[in-house]
Amino acid sequence: MLVFSPENSFGLNQSDQPPDPYDTYSLNNDLMSTEDVKVSHSVVADWNQSELLSVKVILSRRTMCFEGGLDNEKIAPTLIEFPERGEAEQDTFELQVRGITGRTDWIAGVFAFSEHGFNDSPFVFRFRGLNDGRPEQIPLSEFDGRLYVEQETTSLGVFGHTDISFIGHWVSV
Repeated sequence: MLVFSPENSFGLNQSDQPPDPYDTYSLNNDLMSTEDVKVSHSVVADWNQSELLSVKVILSRRTMCFEGGLDNEKIAPTLIEFPERGEAEQDTFELQVRGITGRTDWIAGVFAFSEHGFNDSPFVFRFRGLNDGRPEQIPLSEFDGRLYVEQETTSLGVFGHTDISFIGHWVSV
């Protein structure tokens, strides 16, 4: 497959591709490594009030951050670069109440989720390649544009389940 044809505006040929398929020819060292860190903590508290009633609380927090990027046109001139950085924080809360009453075994509860995060990807597009008068390795502070996405998500759920025994047979509801 020809990635660049001689008649395109960049004037590049297939021979401009690196011999090593995993070499991106990137000149920007910030794009040559990826860092991904995830940390998670949770606490579970379970109280048995009696043989017939129990309560459980589950709290958790997760944080994630990553840095990396793309320079995937795979030619020596820098045409397009996408350094990327992102973070996310997630919190969850769950309350479960479980009981046995007569012929029923039941559970009910509430679950809440909250997340806040962002993805920041400044980018450069060099239409004329290295003939644009800029240095081969463009510092991150001089990138042409930015793809920035911020998100906030919350959700709340209520749940319940009951098993009922009818003359020795259990029916789930």
